[in-house]
Amino acid sequence: MSQVSYSCRYLSAHRLAITVNFTATHNPELTLPIWIPGSYTRRDFSRFLTMQRAFCDGKSAEIRTISPSNWQLLAENISEREQHLWQLEYEIYARDVSVRGCYADNFRIIFNPCAACVQIKNQENLPHILDLSAFSNGIFGAELNDGTARFQDYQELIDTPFLIDREAISAQFQLAGVPHEIVLSGAENLDCVPENFLRDIEKITAAAYKIFGKFPEKVRRYSFLMFFTADSYGGLEHQSSTLLMESRESLSSHASREQYQQLLGLFAHEYFHLWNVKSIRPKIFRAGYRLDCEQIFPELWFFEGFTAYFDNLLLSRSRTISQEDYLELLAQDISFYLSRTGSRKQSLTEASITAWTKGYNGGENSQNSNTSYYRHGALAAWTMDGFLQKNSPYSLADLMRRVFEDPQIQQTGLDKSEFLRIASSLLPSDKQAEFAALWQDLIETTKEINLKQTAENFGLKLEKSALTGKQINSQLPNCPIQTEAGFALQTLNSGRFALKITEPDAEIWAYTAAGDEILSINNQAPTASNIWKFIFQSSACEKVELLLMRGGLIHRAEFHLTAAENKNAKLSFANKELTARQRYWFFGEK
Repeated sequence: MSQVSYSCRYLSAHRLAITVNFTATHNPELTLPIWIPGSYTRRDFSRFLTMQRAFCDGKSAEIRTISPSNWQLLAENISEREQHLWQLEYEIYARDVSVRGCYADNFRIIFNPCAACVQIKNQENLPHILDLSAFSNGIFGAELNDGTARFQDYQELIDTPFLIDREAISAQFQLAGVPHEIVLSGAENLDCVPENFLRDIEKITAAAYKIFGKFPEKVRRYSFLMFFTADSYGGLEHQSSTLLMESRESLSSHASREQYQQLLGLFAHEYFHLWNVKSIRPKIFRAGYRLDCEQIFPELWFFEGFTAYFDNLLLSRSRTISQEDYLELLAQDISFYLSRTGSRKQSLTEASITAWTKGYNGGENSQNSNTSYYRHGALAAWTMDGFLQKNSPYSLADLMRRVFEDPQIQQTGLDKSEFLRIASSLLPSDKQAEFAALWQDLIETTKEINLKQTAENFGLKLEKSALTGKQINSQLPNCPIQTEAGFALQTLNSGRFALKITEPDAEIWAYTAAGDEILSINNQAPTASNIWKFIFQSSACEKVELLLMRGGLIHRAEFHLTAAENKNAKLSFANKELTARQRYWFFGEK
């Protein structure tokens, strides 16, 4: 049977050597993906690829570039009808320290086939083989036979990343008969996976499984592949695994409570994606991924926003954090939403569509022009959950299971009409139109979310106060501000501060520009304490004078302060005892 075979070995200086063997007729065409599923923007992985040489039936063949990510192999004097044995050799420069691409050094390797394995046109549905036997051991990510992994097609290949590290530590556990593996690479001063961490991940995965009741059909094993660095953060979901990056300090003995919670939340988020986006798919993905072009869809509020809602909720449901800690995490999302000007300018539908441009590449003005379908989407999910629990015996978790089990969605994928159909089926007939109107306001308009009402639906009190200095810049005190001027502070390598826009219509921006470096404030040194005193602890209408440097030129700016707005959220219980609804929310217990 025909198949496409790849082999990979490490050269040096971050280079991976790839060899591809396949059979085809004359002049086969090749392409490399321009994006990777789960990360919705162009990556153009071909920028790291260098073609070396090609052969047809053992004789040298030409490699012709058609476009930046497409090539054709040409050979002379061969039959156009017969099958020929083709071989292609190329290199990947692997220094992309991210969960999306490839990284390789003399200690460890991230191998993302989506960023490294060319696709042979018209052979996508053949079995694909990946030979990693050049790496003698320490290969994690899929089942191997003599160092070789076998995939049913190209789509399965590109959805299976590998972590290669002979020094990595790992631990295993079972959930509902499915083997799970945690792999930690770069975990300094650890010779095994910490027992408390392993128990917490077991609890979190069990809480996620409880929501859906079963695994997606194709899941036979699952791997958490953690690549620790000094300061990275991120994750990317796959069909039977996730590739993660975090600061190694998050699992150290001196990790703060917040650092460890962030680590657990990252694991929870990517694991929830096993169902929400890898199994429950948007309609555009139902027939597979198109990797040579953008695949835009307007439901990232569901696939990412709902996942962002459930990630921290899973920490509560698994009892790996307290309910007070969970409310604090939820309040942080509210504060983020209230502080982001863009949340009042862009709907969640539009944010989903423009993820390919503004979402990932919005630049320094992104917080003023677009919203986050993660955190804004999570609050929309929380609001819908509150409506469901107030008006029916069901919750958003019940809705997720119904969506997962629905035969129509399994066949054709999910869009807004399918979502509303499932949601309506959980509600009394007299509440269905009200929910549809709520959904419309939350997802397709820029109307401010009624967070106070949502908190009350869960028996909570929502209080808002001024932001703290620490929320504006880590060098400022963790105390409420009294005044503000429409900017935050960026700390420069010099130790001085530069301006960041938070309120584009504020008076200061008539005289300054983003990135202006503060040289003095009210004729005094621009220390953190002076900025705190003159900007954030002054009186409304007070005049401030700055000496600034922009592009090597010095200029002055005068502006007036305004009273600080209440953008810092705090959630607390309205009653001392947990209500039945709160127990259902926090623990999934009726």
